[in-house]
Amino acid sequence: MGNNVDIQYELDLNDVVQYQSYFLTNYPAYKRLRLLLRIIIPIGIVALITTIISALLGGINNGIILFIGLLELFVVIYSIFFPKIIQMILMKSNNRIFSQKPNALIGKHQVSINADGFNDINETGQSTIRWNGISWLGCNDQYLFLQLTGSSFFILPKRAFSGEANFKKFVETVKSYYEKNKVKK
Repeated sequence: MGNNVDIQYELDLNDVVQYQSYFLTNYPAYKRLRLLLRIIIPIGIVALITTIISALLGGINNGIILFIGLLELFVVIYSIFFPKIIQMILMKSNNRIFSQKPNALIGKHQVSINADGFNDINETGQSTIRWNGISWLGCNDQYLFLQLTGSSFFILPKRAFSGEANFKKFVETVKSYYEKNKVKK
């Protein structure tokens, strides 16, 4: 890719949910939180309720064993469906947040990148971000995600490129610029 790369694309709410799901799954601080919410808290609740009921009833009997079994079944179901529950909550809150037009995220974007940073032109105006203004980046098979130092982020979809090879080349170019200019922590 040359010195300057230009792409055009349009984002919708599903793209935002994809970013949020990826971020919640892959951002280091949220990985620990997910473990806590998905596994440790439900197991702790089962243990606490079991202990309280056992203490109140003076030991374990068949009713308590059935109750513990039902609680454990709830924990398993909760753990399996937790990602879908989070995705539904995100979609509902995003509908409320992004229903106001215009906004800088949903809609058409024209992005150009070079060694200094990237420029985004959208319905609300223009933003120029230097590479050292990015705190984290992530990539999956459909998107490149750029997390800025605040709560802002950029989503660059693979569908904006003419093919897989062009998307991969773009991702490598962005990663290279990001790594060269990353702020040391």
